[in-house]
Amino acid sequence: MKIQFEYLAKLDEQMVDKLSDFESDHFKWSWSKKVWKELAGSSRNIVCLWQESLENNKKEIISLCVFELSSPDFCHLYKIVVDEKFRRRKLALALFKQMCHVASVELGFSKPHIYLEVEENNDGAIGFYQKMGLKQIHIKKRFYQNGNSAVIMHGVQDCDKP
Repeated sequence: MKIQFEYLAKLDEQMVDKLSDFESDHFKWSWSKKVWKELAGSSRNIVCLWQESLENNKKEIISLCVFELSSPDFCHLYKIVVDEKFRRRKLALALFKQMCHVASVELGFSKPHIYLEVEENNDGAIGFYQKMGLKQIHIKKRFYQNGNSAVIMHGVQDCDKP
């Protein structure tokens, strides 16, 4: 499946709404529509990657990756979300690799520093990020609204490798 790519600030309002709706339907800690629109109106280098599938003769978003690029070589991964029906098909892996590629091509990062926060009890996500070479560097206590802590992870990705 082809991965779509665009800076959040360049997306039209209808697409921002589609991405926001998908996220709120499939992600526990989704941003509000207000936050999506505020970020879309900002000058920050926030990138959206997504994949679509033809469901009932209609294109439906099935996966989403949102991250922010900042110099000199940092990539803050905000979220990778995959529709439950499409999990275990390496969609998250494809999004992660594409994120690395975008960081390399768009800002010339050959080895971006990727960092993220993930809920401490999200063993699947933590395991995935560890397989991608990220390491736990810190715990943020009571980071989430429900009082759960966040595992802060970081890793340097070699984007020269396929």
